[in-house]
Amino acid sequence: MEPIVWVKEYKEDELSPAPGIAGRFKRYVDSRETGQRLIHGLGRLEPGEDMGWHSHPEEEAFFVISGHGVMRWKVNDEVHEAEVGPYCTFYKVGGVPHQMVNTGSEPLIGVVAKVSADE
Repeated sequence: MEPIVWVKEYKEDELSPAPGIAGRFKRYVDSRETGQRLIHGLGRLEPGEDMGWHSHPEEEAFFVISGHGVMRWKVNDEVHEAEVGPYCTFYKVGGVPHQMVNTGSEPLIGVVAKVSADE
């Protein structure tokens, strides 16, 4: 198999709804397609949109490019919260329930990188 290498310019018009959560997303690297562990993409929440509580087995980092919001996560049934804005990163290990809400007046746009769990 040839190594997969690319340089990509993100384009917001490539984003589309994701089943089961609010917002628009695009995966540029998908472990299901590459056979590797990295999942990488771009996400956008409109003002007032709430991604909703969800959890997944991958560890994840979400880097905010623009906009403002609140990240929430649960540890031992206790909810924690932090405000995020440009140049903030939210990181979590796999299995942590979390939620993102756009609390600002402009779209919240960010880059996500997840590492799928070992199989």
